[in-house]
Amino acid sequence: MKMADYFFPTKVSFGRFVNRSGETPLFRTLSADGGSQIYKGRVVILVDEGTRSAGEVFANGFQENGRATIVGTQSCGCVADTDTKKVKGGGVLQYSHLGYISGKGRKLEGAGVVPDRTVPLTIAALRQGRDLVLEEAERILKSQ
Repeated sequence: MKMADYFFPTKVSFGRFVNRSGETPLFRTLSADGGSQIYKGRVVILVDEGTRSAGEVFANGFQENGRATIVGTQSCGCVADTDTKKVKGGGVLQYSHLGYISGKGRKLEGAGVVPDRTVPLTIAALRQGRDLVLEEAERILKSQ
């Protein structure tokens, strides 16, 4: 969130974590504090099915606050605050104990971040040494 401060002139909400009863535990809200904006230009964030957790919160926060264009394919929808417990036999159980709600009230868990411009990777393009997602991002940045 500290990095996001450099892109916003004022404080903006990126969301909050909630427990199973829907309450927000103390210190579980996320926001860019703003006021330290050093970059005012266009922003493009690339996402795909491998984008998860904090990457999804970051991309979605920029998208919801109109600060970035999101390009690529839908992210995995893997935003959850997890905890672990050791179990008999030496294993570890990882479980989610908090859910995430975006600043605009959207659940990302299971849904992910939907790009503003969907651009799938193709084997044909990769064989040609091209990255269509990156090319689209460059087009957007150069367009205005």
